[in-house]
Amino acid sequence: MKVLIVDDDTFKIKEIIRSLNKLGIDNIKSVSSLREMYSSLKEDTFDLIILDNNFPEFIDSLPKRNLGLETLYMISQRKLLLNLLGKAKVIICSSDDIDEDISYDFYLGNIIYDSSIDILGDLKSFLGGIL
Repeated sequence: MKVLIVDDDTFKIKEIIRSLNKLGIDNIKSVSSLREMYSSLKEDTFDLIILDNNFPEFIDSLPKRNLGLETLYMISQRKLLLNLLGKAKVIICSSDDIDEDISYDFYLGNIIYDSSIDILGDLKSFLGGIL
């Protein structure tokens, strides 16, 4: 399984990678902005995208609140972006619970990230049908 992590928090990225490694997943790439995510999707295919909900659009810009949710919507509305996504599934990793009812075929759900909680159990439950 090939995973793309989109997040600007290096500590959180390391925690996610550690959890994925425990599941036997080691083909992992991380980027820190929306622009880098699109570039990565143009260059390669992924099975899973773990998307922060609050991250920068561009390298070295400030994080934008709910950009993860906006990105899900943009992907669902634009055929070109759906084609870039391919067969990849998306998980949003956020410090908040997402209250919105999201029903895109490519969206698996939301993991609430807190540095004091191991996200391994949440990842296992979402990836059970994929692994």
